[in-house]
Amino acid sequence: MAEEELIKISASAMMNIVLHAFRFWSNEPTGKHEIVYGALVGYIEGNTRHIKKIVPILHYKNNDYEMGDEFMKIIGTINKSELEAGSMNEVLGWYRSSKRGIKFEARDIKNHIQFQDFNSKFIALILSPELYLDPDEYGFSVFRLQGEQYYNMMTDYYRIPWEIQTVEDISGIISNFKIYIENYFLDQPLISEYQE
Repeated sequence: MAEEELIKISASAMMNIVLHAFRFWSNEPTGKHEIVYGALVGYIEGNTRHIKKIVPILHYKNNDYEMGDEFMKIIGTINKSELEAGSMNEVLGWYRSSKRGIKFEARDIKNHIQFQDFNSKFIALILSPELYLDPDEYGFSVFRLQGEQYYNMMTDYYRIPWEIQTVEDISGIISNFKIYIENYFLDQPLISEYQE
């Protein structure tokens, strides 16, 4: 890590990641917890990545999901939609929830290689719903592979410092709350996945 990096996550993007994770998290201690996956969307300014929103993509029975062609096609579609909308946003990485704490595991490295081979600035966010509920924890970390090219399963990774932007998007947060309330009263999921 040559230059200081920072991730700035909008409050509404973080709230949506948490909602996506808890939608498929069981209240029972021994309950069935499913792992969620999604895209982090925003823009890069110098060494700072601004995560402005997320796109929930899918849920899976465990964290052994392999991001194949279908997942990458969805990422391409999200980028195309942002471009067509005249947005300066693009996919900057991906996120997933975790049953086993906040670790960048072998499967994560394998999945991330294809992203970071495409764009060396791509990131991954791992959220632990269990740790998120702990008052002494934030419950997530942001990761990136070391170096600028030639990644493999033995490539080291590191955590990138982050901060949550709380007041930049009050209207976005209020809009999200309205959608959550409408969905609640319509008996719909609080947050929908990509093709729902």
